[in-house]
Amino acid sequence: MINSDLYQNKGSSLVKCYTCRIEFKRSNSKLRVLRHGFTFCGRRCKEKAQSLGGLKEIQPAHYGRGEGKYSYRKLAFDTYPHKCNRCDYCKVIDILRVHHIDRNRLNNKIQNLEILCPTCHDEEHFLSEESCWTKQKI
Repeated sequence: MINSDLYQNKGSSLVKCYTCRIEFKRSNSKLRVLRHGFTFCGRRCKEKAQSLGGLKEIQPAHYGRGEGKYSYRKLAFDTYPHKCNRCDYCKVIDILRVHHIDRNRLNNKIQNLEILCPTCHDEEHFLSEESCWTKQKI
């Protein structure tokens, strides 16, 4: 991964991207603070390596397990129809959002979850009493 023999005196080293294998320079100070030891030429390569089925050492703890505070989306989509609960939008399923009815993001009980399209979800929060927009409305 890191060829520390090259460029050592100039404050940078020649490294190879873990994903695409392209060589590039990285400052030695940035190499010293790597938590996992893998280098990437850019965000796309890091995200590709980090995605499901990728490099497990750099994946967040919740990846692939569907548990904890991140499981509410799967729970809602396993329980409810894949459409907006208010306007029946279902054209692009991936943009649908899961709304916490009581606004408590830690309350992931199925009764507290509602599938909404982005428009209905934004409208719900815009019109709510605790919305930051409420104070600005005339």
